[in-house]
Amino acid sequence: MALIYWMPSFNTNIDIIDQQHRMLVDLVNELSDAHEAGKDRQILLKLIEKLGIYAATHFAREEDLFETHGYPNADEHLQEHDYFEDMLFQFEDEFKAGKQDLTFNVLMFLSDWLVNHHFDEAVSPVSIGPPIIRFKKTCETHREEASARARRRR
Repeated sequence: MALIYWMPSFNTNIDIIDQQHRMLVDLVNELSDAHEAGKDRQILLKLIEKLGIYAATHFAREEDLFETHGYPNADEHLQEHDYFEDMLFQFEDEFKAGKQDLTFNVLMFLSDWLVNHHFDEAVSPVSIGPPIIRFKKTCETHREEASARARRRR
């Protein structure tokens, strides 16, 4: 069963951006389905790699649009992009170190990312299942910890 359902209200009306956002929803649902089937560990590293490709492509496109159109919140948005990429590196390191239950953390992070970065106030409580509500508080703590680690690495 899907964790995230795409809703028309999520559309930005920029076709390429909407396609890329839908791709992220599909990746989250793919991992969620694998987790439910007990096969998540088998696809997790490949999914993290797909997310890296997604991030490079999508963020470059968004950042180009920000510059072209003078997006006023570009700096804040770029920090979010950096945070996403830092988390992917962290997840990859944790996977290679053999961390167990990593899928839960990845799903928490991606769910939070979709809610707070992509869909923000456009989120309908009907469109996103109860797991996201339970994840929200943990995600905030996770985000703060990851940001602190990223700052220490720089």
